[in-house]
Amino acid sequence: SGRNSRGRWKERHEKRKKGHRRGPGKRKGAKGAREDPHRKWVSTIRKLRNFLKWLRDSGTIDTATYRKLYTLSKGGAFKSLADLKRHLVERGIQVT
Repeated sequence: SGRNSRGRWKERHEKRKKGHRRGPGKRKGAKGAREDPHRKWVSTIRKLRNFLKWLRDSGTIDTATYRKLYTLSKGGAFKSLADLKRHLVERGIQVT
């Protein structure tokens, strides 16, 4: 059959599976092209919402506070879960 050898490709592929050949010099696309910004947002907002639900259900925050924080999260007020926790601590809400 008139195909080329895949030996070299296999070697490179195995290396890449281990994280080799993936350094900054090999990256051509922008960060947003390599990592879908929407997927990142979905992942972050799920973490925030699950945490808020847990706080509400465990009685740490009341429903009104939960709603307020939920809306803030939706609006992108918190960069990460750590950011949300920082916000709560600043307002004197004990977070474990």
